[in-house]
Amino acid sequence: MAIFLFVLALGPLFVFTSKLLDRSRTASYSYGSLASDYVNTFEKKWILGQHPDDEPLIGTADIQSLADLSNSFSIVQHIVPVPFGKESVFYLVSLIVLPLLPLLLTMFSARELLEGLMKVLF
Repeated sequence: MAIFLFVLALGPLFVFTSKLLDRSRTASYSYGSLASDYVNTFEKKWILGQHPDDEPLIGTADIQSLADLSNSFSIVQHIVPVPFGKESVFYLVSLIVLPLLPLLLTMFSARELLEGLMKVLF
């Protein structure tokens, strides 16, 4: 019953998996290409010294733009194939299991349950 409820709650969300994987691949390619071009241009300008002499490094928008691009690329890299995380799964499992605990006490003593739990944890 617990497994059925778990699948019933999270199963429909797997419909989005293929779309999320496609978006992840497409976005990684697009942002990767953009980031590569920007980093190459930044390197030519600031590392190899091909910048105008009257443009100081301190205060330039190039560094902030590079940091913003890095943050955007990081977000794209962390797209997950399912629209839920470990925390959501934990809460769902606890919501399913907690009402079943009194039923376990009718089948096992509290001492047996605690001993079993200690064996699993330690």
